[in-house]
Amino acid sequence: MIINTFTKCVILIALLFIIDNAVMAQAPGCPQIDIGPDIDASCNNPCVNLNATVLETGQTNSYIVSSVPYLPPFPFTGGTPVSVNTDDVYSGVIALPFDFCFYGQSYNQVIVGSNGVISFDLTNASGYCPYSFTASVPSSSLPVNAIFGAYLDIDPGVCGNLYYDITGSYPCRTFVFKFNQVCYYSYSCNELKTSQEIVLYEGTNVVEVYIQDHPVCIGWNSGNAVIGIQDATGSIGITPPGRNTGPWTTNNEAWRFTPSGPPNYTVSWYDQNATLIGTGLTTTVCPTTTSFYTAQVVYQNCNGDNITASDQITINVSNSAYAGPDDSICGLNYTLNGSSSGAGIWSVTGPGVATLVDNTDTVSNVDVTNFGTYTFVWTIGTGSGACYDTTLITFNEIPTASAGPDQTLCLLNT
Repeated sequence: MIINTFTKCVILIALLFIIDNAVMAQAPGCPQIDIGPDIDASCNNPCVNLNATVLETGQTNSYIVSSVPYLPPFPFTGGTPVSVNTDDVYSGVIALPFDFCFYGQSYNQVIVGSNGVISFDLTNASGYCPYSFTASVPSSSLPVNAIFGAYLDIDPGVCGNLYYDITGSYPCRTFVFKFNQVCYYSYSCNELKTSQEIVLYEGTNVVEVYIQDHPVCIGWNSGNAVIGIQDATGSIGITPPGRNTGPWTTNNEAWRFTPSGPPNYTVSWYDQNATLIGTGLTTTVCPTTTSFYTAQVVYQNCNGDNITASDQITINVSNSAYAGPDDSICGLNYTLNGSSSGAGIWSVTGPGVATLVDNTDTVSNVDVTNFGTYTFVWTIGTGSGACYDTTLITFNEIPTASAGPDQTLCLLNT
């Protein structure tokens, strides 16, 4: 089959669009809430506990760092080239289309350095990006108000490419700083290369670092490299275990820096009529018919913006059985009055024999041979899918009354 050049281009563009959107759908640091798959509830016990999983974040005055699966949400190539064939430089100022909160401050501009650093300190724009360092995070001797991922002396002037990319749509746009097969600096280390990326997430203010490969070269700058973040003073910062300044090596590694101050999110639950039915990560519902519920998480950014994500779940109640209310009567005859979502059958236990006119009809006349309490069960379905309800009917003897014998009374005048 012959495919012309135009058709090839259209196919390629379509494939790239599909791949990009598939990757974006998996971006793990986005505002998110998940309440799991739909649930089939038992009609005999329709109450179910609903549990929400959210990306738990807080105010940005402090952070925690955790290892996450190495599943880079974005390729290491593509975007706007930066530091092209240039070593040890910061970029010009790059505008962010969203406000990003970092150590208690809100920013909408960044600069990126060719040695693996993002900084909110714009005074260094288009200036020198230091390559030699021995200090550990936190330190004012290192670039401040910065994200290191990983920070080391590399040289895009020899090989490799650097890009920045802004992807996604509200409420989860991302800023991604990418390094693809960038050479280490110095003749003794040029054969070594690194691929890595730093991701900033709108709304959650999460920072992620993905390292595809990070060899070590002791022959230059003592092999020093660092992954971490620190504030504008260089007095507060955090690094993953074993990833502060020093000679270390790794591959296929990922870290997440999550704001850990007081929680900045709330979770609310709504029924299908949009009525608030609960708050918090868990709630209990008891539907009598198939119903859907919505969980909503609202993140409050440090600039006052509220960013919302939601998820929906359906509770399937396929059967319903009702045997009617308990009752007490005089006599040996009664009319059962149940209801049902499907065909069913009556069963009965008691002190005598019960005869139903039609044991497959929810409304059926019944005669019993003995007085006492009988248990009537209306069941639909079979096995584990059976649904039933019970009613207790008490048959009492008809009381007799006696006024005594006839009497003749004489009324006498006195």
